Amino acid sequence: MPRNHQQIDYGDKRESLLDAAEESFVVRGWDAATVTSIAAAAGVTATTLYRCFPTKDDHLAAVVQRWAAATLGSSRRPRPGSVTGRR
Repeated sequence: MPRNHQQIDYGDKRESLLDAAEESFVVRGWDAATVTSIAAAAGVTATTLYRCFPTKDDHLAAVVQRWAAATLGSSRRPRPGSVTGRR
């Protein structure tokens, strides 16, 4: 049964929705990924999804931002033994 906004916190909902959207966009493609299917995969209602992401474009942008932050964040760390990593 889908959980409502009173049963789980916003951060958990957002992460679940980002995970579900990322998988849906990759597996189904942009056009076939529906708000209803993404919400169901995250265990929430479509209304909850819209509270976190007003549009499907906003949801995609958040998925891309999360991916970029994870990817770029790991590449910006100095490597052990590199000039910028030494003191």
